[in-house]
Amino acid sequence: MYVGDSARKMLFTDENLLNELKIPITEHDKLPDVILYDLEKKQLFLIEAVTAHGPLSPKRQHELEITLKDCTAKRIYVSAFPDFHEFKRHIDILHGKPRYG
Repeated sequence: MYVGDSARKMLFTDENLLNELKIPITEHDKLPDVILYDLEKKQLFLIEAVTAHGPLSPKRQHELEITLKDCTAKRIYVSAFPDFHEFKRHIDILHGKPRYG
């Protein structure tokens, strides 16, 4: 229902569905990179592409909860890594191991 990025905010939007679910499209700078919706299970998949800023943090999840306060769909947060190497770098940081290149 939504695909955006930092350069071109709204690459694709289903404005009708976003409005129906009370997701504020005027605040696209606060939305994740991709939002998918499962109609049967009434679940939102909030997908953030892992770039220099890293995976979805608890702070970022809290910000999204505030932005989506009027949406009643269940939220599922997803950090999308470009490859396993990038995933491993972030996991090693979480477990106190040094970052490697």
